[in-house]
Amino acid sequence: MAKEHKQSCSCGCSHEHKHEHKQEGESCGCAMCQLENLTGLAEDCEDKACDCHHHHEQEQCSCGHHHHHEHHHEHGSCSCGCGHEHKHEHKHEGESCGCAMCQLENVKLSEEAAPAASAAPSKEKKAFVLPELSMPLMALIAVAAVLLSAVPGLSLLKGLFYLIPTLLWGKLLFTRGWKAAKRRQLDEHVLTSIAVIAAFLIGEYFEAMMVVILFAIGDWLEVKAVQRSRKDIAAVVNIRPQKANLILPNGEVQNILSKKLRIGDKIQIKVGERVPVDSVILEGQSTMDRSAITGESIAVGVQPGDRVLSGEVNLSAVLTCRCETTYDNSTASKIIQLVEESSAQKGETEKFITRFAKYYTPAVLVMAILTVIVPPLLGWGSFRMWLSRALVFLVASCPCALVISVPLAFFSGVGAMSKQGVLLKGTKFIEPLANAKYIVCDKTGTITTGELQVSKVEQFSDSYDMKAVSALAEKYSDHPVAQAICRAFGSGMEAEVKQVEEFAGKGVSLLMDGKKVLCGSARLMKEQGIAMDSVPEANVYTAVDGQLIGCVMLSDVPRSDAASTMKQLKAQGVERTVMLTGDSAISAAVVKEQVGMDEMHCALLPQDKSRLMKELKQKGKTTVFVGDGINDAPVLAAADIGFAMGLGTDAAIESADAVLMSDSLSALPKVMETAKRTVSIVKANIVFILISKAAVLLLGLTGYAPMWLAVVADVGVSVLTVLNAVRILNVKN
Repeated sequence: MAKEHKQSCSCGCSHEHKHEHKQEGESCGCAMCQLENLTGLAEDCEDKACDCHHHHEQEQCSCGHHHHHEHHHEHGSCSCGCGHEHKHEHKHEGESCGCAMCQLENVKLSEEAAPAASAAPSKEKKAFVLPELSMPLMALIAVAAVLLSAVPGLSLLKGLFYLIPTLLWGKLLFTRGWKAAKRRQLDEHVLTSIAVIAAFLIGEYFEAMMVVILFAIGDWLEVKAVQRSRKDIAAVVNIRPQKANLILPNGEVQNILSKKLRIGDKIQIKVGERVPVDSVILEGQSTMDRSAITGESIAVGVQPGDRVLSGEVNLSAVLTCRCETTYDNSTASKIIQLVEESSAQKGETEKFITRFAKYYTPAVLVMAILTVIVPPLLGWGSFRMWLSRALVFLVASCPCALVISVPLAFFSGVGAMSKQGVLLKGTKFIEPLANAKYIVCDKTGTITTGELQVSKVEQFSDSYDMKAVSALAEKYSDHPVAQAICRAFGSGMEAEVKQVEEFAGKGVSLLMDGKKVLCGSARLMKEQGIAMDSVPEANVYTAVDGQLIGCVMLSDVPRSDAASTMKQLKAQGVERTVMLTGDSAISAAVVKEQVGMDEMHCALLPQDKSRLMKELKQKGKTTVFVGDGINDAPVLAAADIGFAMGLGTDAAIESADAVLMSDSLSALPKVMETAKRTVSIVKANIVFILISKAAVLLLGLTGYAPMWLAVVADVGVSVLTVLNAVRILNVKN
């Protein structure tokens, strides 16, 4: 199965990547390429990163392994930010070179990749087992080299003593560097290899040995840190069960792969099991844990006829259900797909990092060359002294910590939000969400439940019980307004009723004990000749024999968490909360006061809402709109970030930038807090990395930082920032 894709490299080269994979389930693994479009397809093997090689068949790639399967791609640059063009064909067999970048590229969100990977341990995994076993031995060799070099009479063999551990520890470094140099790729392996060789040539044997030892240990630590992050991210959305209990026509239960389920199949869901596909309950009553889907920790009771979504956990009793979707179209699959694809839409900070990486390595290389040439020409010291200092620049020349930790932090933010019941369709929305100042909400179905309630009653005459007469008339109508009145006032008075007539969308008329009763809108009253002078504005009026006897005001029922949500948003720095509605001002005002909104706009058409949103954006404030995702497409598009409230509906997912998976607003302040935390961690990582790099370069220039210290700083910064980025996943529902 061939598939092609085009993407920008995240290394900073800004070139276009074109790939064509010749086998089903293949993944290109060139540095940072897969981070552009993280996938978790069940067919993918766990490790396929290529580490950027030329044509080779049955030859060793830069990771030191032999590979067989084929995929072709060409791309604009490596991960180091050198900006060079590379074209290469690979023949790998599900392998990765094992570097931290390759580990980061292959973040798997679907759980099916795990069995495939664990069934047959790959060479890549062995590559990381062997160094762990041989590290003590190689450490002893290094110590022996240091001791032997100090023995009187053996000083002439000092270089040889240091060369042996340097070659042992630096095998992977030199192999990768040689492969990269052959394709004219200026990456960290090439530059560090040059620095080590140059150090040997000028007699800095201990420095050279320490650089390769620390580089190898650091590479191992980096990989371990990123491997942990991969597992943490995958665990967040690992919500699809691989197996399902299919009920056969003869009543037997067969355990099959969930992907084989078809619409209409009957399945059994046991206590403690996840729902494999969206289904309808046929038999049984239970409680469901929906936290993986909606972010809500409170279990929900279900019974026959209720719908359960894939990813929910059955807590208390066995259920028999009918499948309503296939495995790939289930709610859990949509969640995983959105989280995977979110990395393709990058924010301003991520784009800055790619631009920075493009220029950083060449700039540091130029600085290293100038350091070697200029000071000696000015008589500020020997050539050897400045060459030694310039080598520090080479070792510190790769911005790996930035190109790994920043995208990882943003992707972790998306994963954390999915844990809270919100699907963000791109990491580019995290920064605007963190800075949101205007929260604009549609009223019906968003701030309110959409269920009408009587909010106020006024009686103009004591001759009749207005509530009883209104209920008597409205029970002959199925309109939502009529149903709300009947719920509030009961079934009405006892009377002989004749000549019932319903006016579509306006109201009802009838004869009650021979007297004509009208119950409906102001428009109906005017059409029937009822005097409407000096009466308050209301939703429903009631008249008997041409005389108004009272009116009723109705409003939507606010969601139980709407008021508390608005308070939390204001506490988080939101400046204005705005309500938009197509309803009249009188009903909207009631909701506004109950919920505590700052501003409202009434009697709006969809285009009016879009216009108002654009006006708010012109004030220079980041705007967030929350609607039902079905009738609000124009205003969703006009907002900086559009949230749709829709529990797995296709319309909501298609029209919005983010989806609130529960019918609740409470997740909004949670994800805003997560967005702020993500941006804060990203900024902290960037500042820490840049200050550390600058300090190493400055110390190297002044002669206070040996090469081995530059390696320690580079590796330490990378590991710390990766671990810091993964902290974002530690959120509470």
